[in-house]
Amino acid sequence: MSSSQAEVFHVASSADVAGANSIVSQALLTNPSVKVVRFVFSKGQELSEHTATVAAMIHQVSGRSRWGLGAEQREAEPGDWAYMPPNLKHSIHASEDAVVLLILLRDTKAS
Repeated sequence: MSSSQAEVFHVASSADVAGANSIVSQALLTNPSVKVVRFVFSKGQELSEHTATVAAMIHQVSGRSRWGLGAEQREAEPGDWAYMPPNLKHSIHASEDAVVLLILLRDTKAS
């Protein structure tokens, strides 16, 4: 697809989970300024605490999960989103089957 055309994705479906105890990730968009990744969690699955070197946003599309954002734990429900500055420790634990969108904001400043 040409970079001058819009790209549209359906992100809410959790049908991609192959079975219990799984996490499916899918890069929806990667370009010099942003990377968008869709995560589909089955209940009880988690991404352990980690950091990203770039700013990011997380969006709870469907289901419920617990977000660890720095020292804070937050219960997330559909429609919730958060901005995370670079190097913030964060984690996700799916309280039920869930879809989460991660948007990594790449530094586009000239060196």
